[in-house]
Amino acid sequence: MNKEYMHVHPKFRSLVSSTRQKRLSHVLDEYWVDHRSAMAVQNWMSLLLNTPPRTRPPCLLVAGEPLSGKSTIIRRLLKENVPRLNTKNDIKEYPVVSIEITEDQKPREIYNEILSAMDIDVPHSQYTIESVFNPRRANYFELKKVRVLVIDEIHNILLTRPREQRVNLAFIRRLTNLHRFSVMAFGTEVAEHAIILDEQLNTRFFKLRLERWKTKADSQSDFRSFLAGYETLLPFREPSQLSRKEIVELLMEMSGGVVGQVVERIRMAATHAIIQDSRCIEVKHFLESNSPPDLSGLILDAVNSQE
Repeated sequence: MNKEYMHVHPKFRSLVSSTRQKRLSHVLDEYWVDHRSAMAVQNWMSLLLNTPPRTRPPCLLVAGEPLSGKSTIIRRLLKENVPRLNTKNDIKEYPVVSIEITEDQKPREIYNEILSAMDIDVPHSQYTIESVFNPRRANYFELKKVRVLVIDEIHNILLTRPREQRVNLAFIRRLTNLHRFSVMAFGTEVAEHAIILDEQLNTRFFKLRLERWKTKADSQSDFRSFLAGYETLLPFREPSQLSRKEIVELLMEMSGGVVGQVVERIRMAATHAIIQDSRCIEVKHFLESNSPPDLSGLILDAVNSQE
């Protein structure tokens, strides 16, 4: 077995000797690396998916500041729970359905978005909001085997008028009552203020905060583990040792422990290292990571190679 570049994930080892363009494209892409908060959300999703339908299904509110990883976690959850075709009836089932709350949405618009996420097209003329709760109408949620509704940007409910805020939340609660699926809502730190507007709905929600990494020992251990995992994705000839004390302290200072900021600093440092043809990412590359390197020569090389 070839033991060269053992510090790089096997899937990406061939990139180490690839062109600068390919390596740059790779390090600037988006990747999943496990860390404590993300795994906690994944564990919750597993629990909700395995909870039998019941009158008061459990729900989860995931709150965090911008760049705390909410969108990345949602994409991961959807990737892990893709729609599947039931070969017995030829119906595509959606165990997890995802929507995003936008400003000034009303129940009908929220319902339209849910139907669209399940690939269902129902003309507006065929239903009213009250008809949605008519037990004699087609139960799309049962038909599509929906177990969890993911709602992103739940805090945007607060951007509507007070009465509409309560109407929207009551609509979501009635949907879960009738169809007995769980809700996993994501939002900023003010998201909890939206949920508590409906007391009955609020009692069903467990709360989970996506915290910053901090300097205390258990948080530092998770941070170093994340950095070590991320390093395996980077196509460099030698280990960068991102989890060593000097870089950990520097990244904490630069990012404030916010996962999105950490990842952007690593990406930018990696681009500097590749442009400088360095064998690994060094401390100096992080110190240069406030701005991108000059890529004009690289772009010219790419154009010339196509001629």
